[in-house]
Amino acid sequence: MLFSEEKLDEYLIDEIEELLVSQQVEVCKKDRVYDVDWERYLSIPDLTRIYTMRENKKLVGYSSFLMHRHFHYKNDMYASNDAIYIHHDYRKGGTGREFITFCGVRLAEEGVNVITISVKPKKDFSKMLLEIGYDLEETVYLKRI
Repeated sequence: MLFSEEKLDEYLIDEIEELLVSQQVEVCKKDRVYDVDWERYLSIPDLTRIYTMRENKKLVGYSSFLMHRHFHYKNDMYASNDAIYIHHDYRKGGTGREFITFCGVRLAEEGVNVITISVKPKKDFSKMLLEIGYDLEETVYLKRI
């Protein structure tokens, strides 16, 4: 399995779009459909980090982060996980754990000192995050109006 950081371009977008089909089924509620604003991502390349997981050049997982200074903690550089997905066929043997650790190391090399990752109740991997050093910081609720 090869982990790497990749620049977002039309080819990577096409590969991610293929994974979004299975991600939609596994993670999203039935009334929600992905409609990614790729132009917005492409407009902020300095703030976006895309990490990929490939097997024999095939994209089997990805994680995207948005980097920013926090309004309440101006000395901290945050990397907020915007999306993470690993195809279910590639989640065995600690691969997810290794991938998230890889992302954290790369982000730290860029000066990030706080990483946030949201977990959906439908696919809760909180236990694994706690095992690799993440702390439960807050719980977020959402209401559509």
